[in-house]
Amino acid sequence: MDRAHVGPGGLNEAERDLLLAELWGTFTLKLDHAALATQSLRETAYLFMRALQGGQVTYKSHDVNDPEAPSSMKTVAIQLGKMPGAGYIAPVEGIDRKGESQVSHMIKCCGEGIQHIALRVEGDSIEAYRRITERLGVRYITPILYDDRSRLLQMFTGSLFRSPNPAAGPFLELNQRLDLFDRDPTHFHHATVQALYRCMEEFQEAGKPIWILDFDAIPPDWDPFAE
Repeated sequence: MDRAHVGPGGLNEAERDLLLAELWGTFTLKLDHAALATQSLRETAYLFMRALQGGQVTYKSHDVNDPEAPSSMKTVAIQLGKMPGAGYIAPVEGIDRKGESQVSHMIKCCGEGIQHIALRVEGDSIEAYRRITERLGVRYITPILYDDRSRLLQMFTGSLFRSPNPAAGPFLELNQRLDLFDRDPTHFHHATVQALYRCMEEFQEAGKPIWILDFDAIPPDWDPFAE
């Protein structure tokens, strides 16, 4: 591979190697939860609470947005076991009022499926992680959102794939839980759920396509099987 080729973020591969080594030595990403866009929250929740596992609801909202907002969604966060590190599934169902919910928009464009996957940042601060990954070319569509009560920090990337409609997702969420399970057993909090929804809704309304990375800038001769 031509290591002088300038790729995403305006870096050549030698410059990218230095930042990737810093990421590798400083951070670990762990699967935190997945949000599933569904036309029937009731059916999806039943699957994980009454069939695959006796999942327990730790957060729920019939309407995450303000009542006068043009659209919203409903969601429940389901903990999939009582052991430390148990995963979470969060079904989301759109609420269309004067406008189309981002969840309804995604289902119309892509069908039911994963709306976002959340990866938990462990190691150094999420602020440092964002600075490094932005230099590597990662695009974020929200600021870092803070919840002072739970010390939960979250941010969303652009669309994960070359979707013909990037506003439909799916997306990645990167978060950091400073208290993790010690003082934050519910794992989800309304302030950040609402803030994330509003940011995503503004992104959809703007109609500006943002992929997570400039895929066209990937070196044409880069081969994952050669790594």
